[in-house]
Amino acid sequence: MNPRYLLIFAVAMVSTAALLIRLAGDTPPLVVGAYRLGTASLVVLLLALARGELRGFPRSLLLTCLASGVCLALHFAFWISSLQHTSVASSVLLVTTNPLLVAAASPLVTGDRPGRRTVAGILVALSGSAAIAYGDAGADPGSLFGNALALAGSAAVAAHYLIGRQVRARLSLLAYIAVAYPVAAVCLLVAALAAGNPLSGFPAPAYLWMVLLGLGPQVLGHSSLNWALKHLSAVAVTAAVMAEPVGASLSVWLVLGEAPTPLQVAGGAVVLAGVFLALKPERTKLPSM
Repeated sequence: MNPRYLLIFAVAMVSTAALLIRLAGDTPPLVVGAYRLGTASLVVLLLALARGELRGFPRSLLLTCLASGVCLALHFAFWISSLQHTSVASSVLLVTTNPLLVAAASPLVTGDRPGRRTVAGILVALSGSAAIAYGDAGADPGSLFGNALALAGSAAVAAHYLIGRQVRARLSLLAYIAVAYPVAAVCLLVAALAAGNPLSGFPAPAYLWMVLLGLGPQVLGHSSLNWALKHLSAVAVTAAVMAEPVGASLSVWLVLGEAPTPLQVAGGAVVLAGVFLALKPERTKLPSM
């Protein structure tokens, strides 16, 4: 399978996360994250054990996989928390700067060197993201603390993808995520408990949406992104994920009837053009697990 096709599928899956979170109602964000990763962890652990993927797990990669899981949890914790302290516009714009961080770090960390066209595509996509964010919440810059949290979330997910790019060169997909996902789930659970969030007592439909969040956006979507990291650079994968707000807006429109503004539609078109520009020069490796 062409990794680019799987990237399209992955982005489509992760794009449904915003809708499912909205449908979960007033469930605390950290609890939603904990249920999401908890559900995904149960699935991938069962699959990994059934296939014997964890036998002979290289100890040299254990700490690296643990670090990847911590980074994934930090991404969710920082970004979700930023929404409580800054505008949606600022949060979305700042958290989507992670492809720039990945592009800057990749030559040193993974040896991948993004070309000028790839970087140009990322910048174009970022300008589209800015238009979408502005159309959502105007020009309110939000607070400095909230903006810092969003940037921290961006840095955390950038580190997660960079680590994943390294690990996937030596480890199967299931073996990798069977360690990273449970670590992230435990971290988010601890964060939710530390914040005093209840873990039960929510309306019955909320549990369904949170389970679907773990099965769709996480198991199918995020795992596909991790699969692609073996065949595409971390820069390419993070650039593709920049199309997520476009898919999220479309799903919310179709299900909840919240139509995007003309500015958001124009911004979405710019994002897709930027992602296409960034991915077109990317060379792929022969797919394997």
